[in-house]
Amino acid sequence: MSPARALCALAAGLVILLVPAPRVWAQAGADAEWKVLTVAGNGAWGLSTARSQGEAIAAALQQCQLRSADPDDCGAELVAYRIGWALAILCGEHRVLISAGELDEAETAADERLSALEQSEPDGLPACRRLLTVSPVGGITTNRARRPRD
Repeated sequence: MSPARALCALAAGLVILLVPAPRVWAQAGADAEWKVLTVAGNGAWGLSTARSQGEAIAAALQQCQLRSADPDDCGAELVAYRIGWALAILCGEHRVLISAGELDEAETAADERLSALEQSEPDGLPACRRLLTVSPVGGITTNRARRPRD
C-alpha cells in the first residue's frame, strides 16, 4: 500500500472514531441533566440544573423566590428540559417559556405562542421583553430587547 493510501485509510478510520453513532447521541440526551427555568409575573426568575427533575424544580423555585417580592408566584409556570435552548419572555404579566433543540426553533415557537396569546387578548398584548436566553451549556443572556414583530 502506498504511503498516500495508508494516510487516507488512517484519516478515514479516525473520522469514524471521532463521529459518535446516533445511538450515542440519543444516550447523551437521555443521560443529560434536567434544566428547569421558572419566571414570576414580576420578572423574577430561577434556573437550575440537576440529575433529577424534582431537584432541578426545587432549586429553580428557591432561586426565583429569593429574587421575587412575591415568592408565591414562582413556579406557577416553568419549563423543564434536558438539551437545547430556553427562552423566557414577559409581556406584562404574561409569561412565555419555551425550550427547543435549536435557538431558531425556540424563537419560532415563541413567536407562534405570542401570536396566539395576542389573538386571545381583547385589549391587545402588553409590550414584551425577553428576560432570558439560556444556551445549551447554561450560558445566560438577560434583558435583551424583544425584536419588533412583523
